[in-house]
Amino acid sequence: KNEHFKRDYDHASRLGCLGLERWAESGGKFFENMRRNLAALTNLTLTIKLPGEPSANGEQGRPTHRTVQISVGGSRDEARKHKRSHRSRGLGRGLVGSIVSYMGHTVTKYTSRFSGNFFPGVRNSLKRNPPYLTPEQVSNQYWDQLQAQGVASPFEPQRCRKTQDEFECDEWNSSVPGYWESARIHGDSLDAAIASIEAAMEQQSPDDWAPIAQS
Repeated sequence: KNEHFKRDYDHASRLGCLGLERWAESGGKFFENMRRNLAALTNLTLTIKLPGEPSANGEQGRPTHRTVQISVGGSRDEARKHKRSHRSRGLGRGLVGSIVSYMGHTVTKYTSRFSGNFFPGVRNSLKRNPPYLTPEQVSNQYWDQLQAQGVASPFEPQRCRKTQDEFECDEWNSSVPGYWESARIHGDSLDAAIASIEAAMEQQSPDDWAPIAQS
């Protein structure tokens, strides 16, 4: 019986049918290697999207974009805890973790379709739609760097008050001077993010892609 169980267990494992146990071994290692590779970067180039200015006849203009540089090793207030809201969820993973999370969804999508041959699809997808970041994800650790480049952000100290052990900040919306909608990694930073996936792939075995596809 034990031999039959082991045979069936190994077969199910290769097919990716063992749920969290097999995923933790395969997917957990893969995404952690992605995070470690990306965290080795010292700087990130981000393009932030600003709403267009209204025209004389009141019509909204086309969005504009601005490039900023973020020194990843120079973060502030990494442990800051913000009052829970739909805009503060996921801040605990940090900027690099947010980028890995975005790329991880893309990897899962393409491994489910192409298994271990997913990388060309992932690369092209990320070139079309680079990892998306909210103003809160960037501002939580790097508000001071944004401020130094003349960019307003949701978690600037003058916009926030500490209540007990949490920060409660003013609403971030289009009525705020300097408001911007989103940021995406850009240029060499995007190339390095995509390379972090390829480097992590080299540390996986062929049997790893089925459980990752099911995540």
